[in-house]
Amino acid sequence: MAVLSAVALMACSARLENDGSAVSARIIKSQVMDSVGIAQAVSSLDTLITPEIFGRDFGKVTVEVLESDTVIDAVQLNRRVSLLRSVYAQQRGGGYGKRFAEGVQSYIDGLPIERRMRLYIRIATPKQMGTALRIDLMRGKTDTALFAEQLRQLKLIYSAEEWTQFEEYYNRK
Repeated sequence: MAVLSAVALMACSARLENDGSAVSARIIKSQVMDSVGIAQAVSSLDTLITPEIFGRDFGKVTVEVLESDTVIDAVQLNRRVSLLRSVYAQQRGGGYGKRFAEGVQSYIDGLPIERRMRLYIRIATPKQMGTALRIDLMRGKTDTALFAEQLRQLKLIYSAEEWTQFEEYYNRK
């Protein structure tokens, strides 16, 4: 009986180290993370976890880290995400990177709009936000009520100077 308990405990602890949240935390919270570190983290990921679930786990960990005022900045985050998508696709197959990104986006889309917009302004400048929302609007695939609420939230969050920068790029022709 003691042997079974020990085996079960070891299996559970190994699973916790290899689930999507644990692997995501290692990638996001490490002081230094390069392609080798990301490759090691991805190879340790439980193979039963789908790319969409891993993406959602990664999105959740990333949002928590960004909201806690850690030292990771948008440049570091974008570099890690880019490396992760590349390494993940190389190790698991071409469609995995895309499915991973869809999982991340599904997590972010599930956040309340105010929280989502606060997240976006942490990883994008007002100029980048203005450009991104202008492109979304031009594509015509945007829910107008959601779009209006995004603009309203940004106006509440941004300073007057940031809002002016945002509008300059949002209204560009």
